[in-house]
Amino acid sequence: MMDNDIEVSVVTYCALIDGLSKKGLLQEAINYFRTMSDIGLQPNVEVFTALIDGLCKNICIEAAKELFNEMLDNGMTPDKVACTTLIDRNLKHGNLQESLSMHERMKELGMELDLHACTP
Repeated sequence: MMDNDIEVSVVTYCALIDGLSKKGLLQEAINYFRTMSDIGLQPNVEVFTALIDGLCKNICIEAAKELFNEMLDNGMTPDKVACTTLIDRNLKHGNLQESLSMHERMKELGMELDLHACTP
């Protein structure tokens, strides 16, 4: 993008990472995610959430949890989408304890589950 004089922003990268993740092109999405800091862009909660969602939907739950923890380590507060995505995917893969732990973490962050999070 930068080679073609296209101005890049966090929003640009978020859209790119989200689209690649939805297409199952996770390695490319991860590469763009990691490139952001190389060019001086700090991924925001929406960027992290887009990649977490893509990883979960492609059954890369451990990688999604690692990314979630990286977001916390960077001092960011996750949004409800990131949390409920991890709850949903863990439940679908029989990881009840992981889902309960995430629910507890949500409560610690002042979030509550809603109907969307509890719908199969």
